[in-house]
Amino acid sequence: MATASPDDITTLWCHAEGLTRVLYSPDAKRLFTGGSDSMLRAFELDPETGALGEPAPVDGHTDSIAALAAAGDFLLTACEDGCVRMFGLKDGEFRDLVVKANLAARAVAVERVRGKARRIAMTSDELVVKVVDAHDHLKVQLLTGHQKAVRAASWHPDGGILTTSGAEGAIRVWKASDSGEFTCIKTLEGIIAADEAESEYSVEAVWHPSGNFFVCAGRTHDIVIIDSDYQKIGTFSKDGHASDIAQLAWSPNGRYLASSGKDGQVIVWDGDTRSAVSRTKPDTLVTSISWSPLTNALAFIDTTGHVHRWSSPVPATAPHPAEGAILYSQEKGTGGEKEGEREPAAGRKRADSLGAQSEDLWGDLGGGDELDGYGLEEEEEAAYKRARRGREVGGISRATKGQPAFQPGATPLRMKRRYLAFNMRGVIHAVDQDTHNLVTVEFYDKSAHRGYSFQDHLKYSLGSLGPHGALYACPASGNAPSVVHYKPYDAWASQADWQVKLPSGESAVSLGAGGKGASLVATDRGFVRFFSGSGIQKYVWQLGGQCVAIAAGEEWAGVVWRERGVRVDEYENLRFELVDLESFDIIQSGHLPLPKGATLSWIGFSEGDDLPVIYDSMGLLSVLDRARRPLQARWVPALDTNTLDRRAGKDESYWAVGASATQMLCIILKGTEEHPYFPRPIIQELDLQMPLLNLDSAQGQLEEKVLRESIHVNHLRDSQPSSDYALADELRKAEFAVDKHLLQLVQTACKADKLERALDAARMLSHVQSLDAAIKIAAFFHLPALQDRIYLLKEECEAGGGPSASNKWDTTPTPLPPPGRAFAAPTNAASRAPVQPFAPRPSGVRRTFAPASLPPAPSAHRPTSSAITWDEPEPEEREPSFVPETQGASRRDEDALDDDDGEEPITFGDEDDVDEEEAAGAKRKRRAAEPAGEEYENESPEPKRRVASPEEMSSLSSSAPPPPKAAANPFAKRAAPTSGASAKSNNPFAKSSTSLKPKKSLHHSDSFFDRADQPQPGKKSTSKSKKSSLGPKQSTLFGLPAPPPPDKPKKAVGRPKKAASKATAAAVPEAAAATEEAPAGGEEQETETERETEQEQGGAEEDTQMEETQLEDPPAPAPAPAAPAADEPPELSARERLAKFALAKT
Repeated sequence: MATASPDDITTLWCHAEGLTRVLYSPDAKRLFTGGSDSMLRAFELDPETGALGEPAPVDGHTDSIAALAAAGDFLLTACEDGCVRMFGLKDGEFRDLVVKANLAARAVAVERVRGKARRIAMTSDELVVKVVDAHDHLKVQLLTGHQKAVRAASWHPDGGILTTSGAEGAIRVWKASDSGEFTCIKTLEGIIAADEAESEYSVEAVWHPSGNFFVCAGRTHDIVIIDSDYQKIGTFSKDGHASDIAQLAWSPNGRYLASSGKDGQVIVWDGDTRSAVSRTKPDTLVTSISWSPLTNALAFIDTTGHVHRWSSPVPATAPHPAEGAILYSQEKGTGGEKEGEREPAAGRKRADSLGAQSEDLWGDLGGGDELDGYGLEEEEEAAYKRARRGREVGGISRATKGQPAFQPGATPLRMKRRYLAFNMRGVIHAVDQDTHNLVTVEFYDKSAHRGYSFQDHLKYSLGSLGPHGALYACPASGNAPSVVHYKPYDAWASQADWQVKLPSGESAVSLGAGGKGASLVATDRGFVRFFSGSGIQKYVWQLGGQCVAIAAGEEWAGVVWRERGVRVDEYENLRFELVDLESFDIIQSGHLPLPKGATLSWIGFSEGDDLPVIYDSMGLLSVLDRARRPLQARWVPALDTNTLDRRAGKDESYWAVGASATQMLCIILKGTEEHPYFPRPIIQELDLQMPLLNLDSAQGQLEEKVLRESIHVNHLRDSQPSSDYALADELRKAEFAVDKHLLQLVQTACKADKLERALDAARMLSHVQSLDAAIKIAAFFHLPALQDRIYLLKEECEAGGGPSASNKWDTTPTPLPPPGRAFAAPTNAASRAPVQPFAPRPSGVRRTFAPASLPPAPSAHRPTSSAITWDEPEPEEREPSFVPETQGASRRDEDALDDDDGEEPITFGDEDDVDEEEAAGAKRKRRAAEPAGEEYENESPEPKRRVASPEEMSSLSSSAPPPPKAAANPFAKRAAPTSGASAKSNNPFAKSSTSLKPKKSLHHSDSFFDRADQPQPGKKSTSKSKKSSLGPKQSTLFGLPAPPPPDKPKKAVGRPKKAASKATAAAVPEAAAATEEAPAGGEEQETETERETEQEQGGAEEDTQMEETQLEDPPAPAPAPAAPAADEPPELSARERLAKFALAKT
């Protein structure tokens, strides 16, 4: 590297101390200087030697000159009085006031197209950039977007692209449309330093003459190279400046770059090798540099007001800085051609928009091999060579550099502040304090976690805020390795946080903190490293490509990566993998559905559902539907922010933070902002709306709600086990919400007389109750055909388990279980018969409305032979019942028949001398008192019956089983036994079976009192007074209140009345009255006897039934009663025996 000789540098004083500027005229005949003394001077140059002549002042300025620019035949000056003035290049005469700002002007730039000026851009301390037509100064456009004063502006060599640099440290790229309107297509933050507007250090983006890239002064004392895709591809830093960069300027042919710095040096760099060619040190800060358009000369001016002309800054052995073709272009012209005659470089690629494909710095400019590998790392250079080799072979696809890795929820450094993580749990933000960062963690729910802050001496640039802890990482820098650090929110043990260092040559590019403390770290080697909550290395996954982003949820993580390092035909060619955090199984895999020219802006998981969600640069939010169904997932669009009504007439964009089942949570950015800044903005909610057709109509809106909410319902179904999800309250509410919208669709279709559409909507209903409502809607609109079809649909659903059963998908492959549940083995559809709640109930279960705590009812079965048997009812004899089921059997009806007043029913003793009180409670204590070896079946549709023990079955094995019975009628009259011990009645008051007569009809009542009061056919009552004297009829034997006393004692008719106590008369008034008023006539007495005989037969059978149901064990055979003697008095009638029994009880 050569050092400038003092003889090669000519110095002249021309301005007072302060900010000064210098500029060569396009024809290289004059040199203009301006300074803080408000003076503009024009130096005539010697045509042969280029030496500086005497300066000529140019009047017309009233304040400090901040910038100079020239094009065609005029010169422009920008002053701190806010004015941009135009002067003639040859005569220096003032021509016009181009534009004026209210605050100090900082820069002016001229757009040149084929050497002719078209537009002029002026920046100032105002927050707007003014673009003025060079020929009509009244045509002015205002470009807004900067947060602070705009310090610099520069135009693309081919025109149409404007770059502006602000005091906040951001570079904005503006593109002009065909109509001339400018739009910000890119914002670069964290590259240039944030400084005061009047700073002497430049932040201008200096375009290379080829238009393929530009350079700017970096924050770390280097010169940064930004390609046409607005990505950093390299730096000029080796053997360069030791402090901040002040000014930059390209030579006319783009082969050399001149720079000045705070260290007082002026360095000339070779643009091809990025090495220093020569340097000089004026020992003062150089504030402006300008190359001669025609000769090997360089002019610069410092803060002391001295202008320097450096002749031969490029050694004679090196290519000329102004002659020859422009580097990295196909131009064949020489630098000696006039600027107005020079054609634009053939094959130059203009940057069209953010994310648009362009020819990269290192290739496809139509020729140049001289830029192969320029500014590339080894991996990028290999990708470039593969892509170029494909084009040389004749491939059609164009491969360019793809989207770099990024951290979801993070922002670039801006004015020494940045967000490391921004999600629905909280934020992590860092403040650069030169020697270290101050990292602060804040939570929205302060009751759940407490925020904290700490000093970060590693200067973390990546962060992830998970459900149980925060994960940090810093990239490798020099000899310092990349470090990963995890800090849990709450821990029961001390020193719960952990830290690891990645191997040399490996650096973290994206992080994810998931459930149970699981952590993922993606590196630039294509590795994804899995760690437990305590830092145990659990798994390492080699992607085989470049990882772009990672997001972690409660139970799984999403990994986005690229198989190849380039994108093809403007498609990013990204893939996604859904990985289980416990088993590391890949649940879903496929391509990420990014539109052409779009990049991935955010990836995360929805709140509550834990569904993967992505958001791209085109403003489209997509959700992974059927995420729990292996190999069945697909991305569906949930919201297109470009179609929102709120965007009408507004210039705003949306920065995704999170999502739920119904809303997108985001930060609204105004103008051309791309990232949120401080103070922390408020999270806004946008309702989801899938991009369906006819959303301006009620029909389309209902269809959108049904589709969107159905996705949520399907995910709830998949999240619950197959036996439980139908009973979950949340699922039922969601299903009924969808059914409500579907019923509205049915109603709308019925109004429009679109019956097929109404039937289709009815098929989508999830519950039978909803089908009933659809039937009512069809009936309301008098549509019997539709009503019948919906009714048939209801019957099909009832037979198949309900409408929701038809919505279930096959269980092969098995859906993923919810968190905390193990995988269930896959089952066949045949082995998992769906539960049919609407099918006929099995005949072995009793249905009742009685409480489950009531004891079972006694069996009404009577043995038909001497052998004791308990028969099972036939299932086919049971009629289908749709009465809701209650656990256990009920005795509510039996208790009501036994005793309406709540008293204990009467039980009669038998030969086993069973105590009356024990027999009265035997019915309700039967289940608890069952002996071992005996049990009562609970699944019989008939009243319960006891099952014989093995001992009883062995003792009765010799008895022939009874023939199979027909349909058992518990109310039918049983035929009396003909022989054996059981032929005798257990009722001591019953007559022998020989005197009983069979009933003539089963429809006649068996009640004793009903039959006693029934008139006999063919007989007439002798007196109406006899019938009325019996008093009111009672329905039970006891419990009725005593009748009022008679007014006068009446003379008995017929036989004398037997003496009885008042209690007996009160308890059985009807029986006593019947005894008093016995008929006197012979014919009536005979009729009464026959009627009593029939009643006695029914009473004996009822008594027998009652005793059989009350006894726990079969009664022993009773001894045959002795036959009555001939001389014994005649047997008492039934009424007399009942009265006698009642008297004995009292």
